[in-house]
Amino acid sequence: MTEVMSRDELESWLCGPDVRIPTHAELAAQVGLPLSSIADTTLLRTDRRLRCLRFVLAVLRDACADDEIVRHWLREPRDEFGGVTALDALRAGRVAAVEELAVQQWHRPWRSGSGRTRLTEACMPV
Repeated sequence: MTEVMSRDELESWLCGPDVRIPTHAELAAQVGLPLSSIADTTLLRTDRRLRCLRFVLAVLRDACADDEIVRHWLREPRDEFGGVTALDALRAGRVAAVEELAVQQWHRPWRSGSGRTRLTEACMPV
């Protein structure tokens, strides 16, 4: 049986002390929004939300094939958040729920023998 990495272990691995902290402009670019649209929001001014955004982006960038898929994941309305997007849930302060769903996405098994890898399949609907 494979051991599952916990949320804290995953954060330590992907966002540890040796990993450079992205600037606000880099975070905005990764999300696919102009910095001006989120610079004066609680998303970038609240330490917990900023840390969550950094973690969620690191998890999704590790699990997904490219940044466009990450942006799609963040902007797609989700039943888990009552029909709002993960980005809107983050803006509303629902950081734990977004982190949990991103970690679930990272742990999502990928199909072997189908010619598709985790990187090309992850983050896309099954």
